[in-house]
Amino acid sequence: MCRSAEEFKTAAKEKKIEKVPSHDCSICGYTVGYIIDVSGEVYFDAGCDCTSTVSITQRSWEDVAEQYNMQTNPEVIARMDEFWGFTEEELCNT
Repeated sequence: MCRSAEEFKTAAKEKKIEKVPSHDCSICGYTVGYIIDVSGEVYFDAGCDCTSTVSITQRSWEDVAEQYNMQTNPEVIARMDEFWGFTEEELCNT
């Protein structure tokens, strides 16, 4: 299973995605994830200060793709595909 950074960038623009949840902080419950600004730049929002003093750091679309591509659980992949609006036919357009 693989998807390119460009696929995520295109999907975010088409679906007007502004935040991509990754997981909740195990200490305080804050939803950690990626933020996409109006210019299309990607940032990672650690949100809370439970484990880090830098909450938001700039990232790349390759980081977003890597988060997806490392998944092995079919249920997680299906939820991510639904979130992004991907279908099976669109796989691996690298």
